[in-house]
Amino acid sequence: MHRLLIALASMIALQVSADEALVNAHAVSPTVTLAGALSPAAADDLAARGIRTVIDLRTAEEGTADEQANLEARGFRYINFPTKGFPDPARRAEFAALMDDLADTPVLVHCASGNRAGMLWALYRADRGATPTTVMAEIEGIVTRTELRTRIAETIHAN
Repeated sequence: MHRLLIALASMIALQVSADEALVNAHAVSPTVTLAGALSPAAADDLAARGIRTVIDLRTAEEGTADEQANLEARGFRYINFPTKGFPDPARRAEFAALMDDLADTPVLVHCASGNRAGMLWALYRADRGATPTTVMAEIEGIVTRTELRTRIAETIHAN
């Protein structure tokens, strides 16, 4: 058992070091990666993953202008979808329409920590018919705030 824990810890450490350009990065589907903040060097990592479209959930007050300029200068499609708090049904529908339009496109959805990215992904997946168990498993490790995980679980179980 002890060796298994050491092996798992080593794999986690390798994943973290491999994703330093992308904080809290998790591939949740063949075309969608969720993450927290991007480092200025993230464009190289994204390009290596085949990702050329970035959806940034941060608000302008969180400093989106530099990231937008950097990514667009490198040929990326940058979409700002500012998100504060838990989305109402209309905002969820807007995000769903955006994700549906990009269904076959490798995309990164990110915010500052990964919590908003995981939240919107979870709601999108639930709205598209994924089971609550599947949805909560997909956001394991991404949505780290307990109260947000609880709210997501309550919302998707109510659907």
